Amino acid sequence: MARNNLHEKNLRIVQLAMIIAIMVVLQIFGAALVRVAITVPALVLIPLYIGSAAFGKKYGAILGGVFGVITLLLGVTGFDAYTNGLFLYKPLATAVICLGKGIMAGFLSAVVYEALMKLFKNKLFPAALISAAVTPVVNTGLYVLGVYVFFKEYSGFAADSTFFYVIGAVFMMIIVNFLVEVAMNAICCPILVSILARSKHFKKLLIK
Repeated sequence: MARNNLHEKNLRIVQLAMIIAIMVVLQIFGAALVRVAITVPALVLIPLYIGSAAFGKKYGAILGGVFGVITLLLGVTGFDAYTNGLFLYKPLATAVICLGKGIMAGFLSAVVYEALMKLFKNKLFPAALISAAVTPVVNTGLYVLGVYVFFKEYSGFAADSTFFYVIGAVFMMIIVNFLVEVAMNAICCPILVSILARSKHFKKLLIK
């Protein structure tokens, strides 16, 4: 029994490490290759959702924290121009936003997935189709809320009418970015979850 528990624990570590590695690679290559204007669609939301669904709320929050760190690093290094601007103005607030939205996106994805699996009586596809939208909704929603709370005064030209055009353009880019992320998750996540469930190791993780 102890040997089986150790094997399961080691397998869980390997699976989590694999998902984290995929998250890092996807986000770095996504930042370099996939852009909507100055924003970067978060390809990492796909493995984040799958990891949260498979491993539950605790590990969903941990994976979300990893995503938050990646997002912050992309901002610090300038790959994400908008986050970079926020970081240069208020580093601590930017870190809180990035980490907070990531952790909550992973945690709430797991919560909603578990609830929908009970509602749909362990039918993976409809549960994943609906709950996959939670990840980008929470991620973008908390990002916008955080920017509103911490950066209401963020403009060097607030008295200029140009300010309103700039703010409008930025939010349009965020909306487009958000819609791309929702579409990617809605298309990819149910398919990938259904494929992974064919593996005996992931099946018992995804169908609880």
